[in-house]
Amino acid sequence: MKSLIIIYTVALVGLAGCANKKETKILPGVQKDQVPPNVDSLRSENRQTISYSNPCIMAGSTFLNYFMALIRTQNYGEALHFTSSGSIRKHGAEAILQLYRGMKINLNPKLLLIKVSGDTTYMRYGVSVYATKTFRDIKVVVEIDTSRLVLPDRLDRFLK
Repeated sequence: MKSLIIIYTVALVGLAGCANKKETKILPGVQKDQVPPNVDSLRSENRQTISYSNPCIMAGSTFLNYFMALIRTQNYGEALHFTSSGSIRKHGAEAILQLYRGMKINLNPKLLLIKVSGDTTYMRYGVSVYATKTFRDIKVVVEIDTSRLVLPDRLDRFLK
């Protein structure tokens, strides 16, 4: 009988602990009116915006690393956003999207050289393709305060 009472008491305490309480615990020494009603609102106020105008430092990485992350995650619309308007006019948005969808990117690029000429930045990356170290060059322009990729005249030559 004692064991049944103990089991019943433990189950009752366990259920009471699982009750949905709406109270928030306040640290000692902190007044209730000092606690913000929604902590997420503070996060959105202090959120930093990412600058895309410098192709050498984009979201903690370089332009090609960021661009390859967009392609790997199949975010082709965003990748098209980071394509220059001249390239889109020249090749067409559908052809560029088809290129991006068909890309098999397995590079580990390391930025080696930067050459800035006006609003155009030439970037040379060292990559390893099939255990062979080689170079890949890209051209990036800054349009409307955003770095954008300039595609070559022949789309099949991009990153080859």
